[in-house]
Amino acid sequence: MTQITPISFIKQVIKPYRKWYVFLCLAPLFQGVYFALNNYIIKTIIDTITGEISGYEIFILPLSIFLAIEILSRFLWSLHDYSEYKLHGNIFRDLIIKTYDYLQNHSYTYFQNNFGGSLVSKLKGISDGFYQFWDKISHNLLESFSIILGNIIMIAFLSMKLLPPVLLYIIVMGLICYIQSAKYDKMAFVNRKNWHLLLGKVSDKVTNMFTIFQFAKKDSEINEIKNHYEKIGKPDVDKLNYYNYKTWLWVGIVNTIMTLGIFIYAIYLRKIDAISTGVLTITILIVLKCVHEIFSLINNALSFIQNLADFKASLDGIFVKQDVIDKKDARDLVI
Repeated sequence: MTQITPISFIKQVIKPYRKWYVFLCLAPLFQGVYFALNNYIIKTIIDTITGEISGYEIFILPLSIFLAIEILSRFLWSLHDYSEYKLHGNIFRDLIIKTYDYLQNHSYTYFQNNFGGSLVSKLKGISDGFYQFWDKISHNLLESFSIILGNIIMIAFLSMKLLPPVLLYIIVMGLICYIQSAKYDKMAFVNRKNWHLLLGKVSDKVTNMFTIFQFAKKDSEINEIKNHYEKIGKPDVDKLNYYNYKTWLWVGIVNTIMTLGIFIYAIYLRKIDAISTGVLTITILIVLKCVHEIFSLINNALSFIQNLADFKASLDGIFVKQDVIDKKDARDLVI
């Protein structure tokens, strides 16, 4: 059997519903255009009010653009919500049936070697992980990415002199995000695997609760769970959270220094009349928006990675090579 990865599994599940998933992604991608054009409208209004652009007839085009993108945005988000309505019920059904069908075709030795509770936890992890995977993409990651890209293009359109420092800021923050995500992914995967193992132990002990009562083993059972968590679970959680703390500390310092530098440079360009008041204002708004979206992108990327790690840990152990237990010439059992 070919090794099933999260990506190959997702492709198999969404294949019958590709059209709806395309519709699901249109609205978040359009947000980059939406916010970029809104910034251009604000810039035009400021320059007109300050007298740097003459004639109020200049408002006709920006207001027309605003009306058009507002209508298109409402339409795309309605299409997004309708796509979710068409997808979720069918997808959950397919996920459970596909996973359970594969699981029940394992041999009896497989079930001897795996906690029943852990397998149930992984079944839930697959359905939850798939939903969270697409929720993060369609509601967070695509939207933040498109807004950042749209704002970069708008900065380039307004003033090429402002583009290099803004691009440098985006690249530096992006590299930090990539380095952080790569290491976080490995740590989160180990953490989620151990978590499923712990849940499997707890679930099976709950299933055997009458046996525990009969032999008065409550204290030893609690100690076993506690020792397992202290030796395996807690060190992984602490390591993950400490790494997260250190990374966010450095991200905050780098972000403060670079955004302050961009603001000072933009003010200098306005002082020498290289840019208009409207461009200065919009630059500050765009940088602040980019800061928010980059932090949101990093935060959601880490959450996405953790969800994906849970998804991978859930797939791991269920979609393994099956022993061939059925025969082509099998006969019905007669009792």
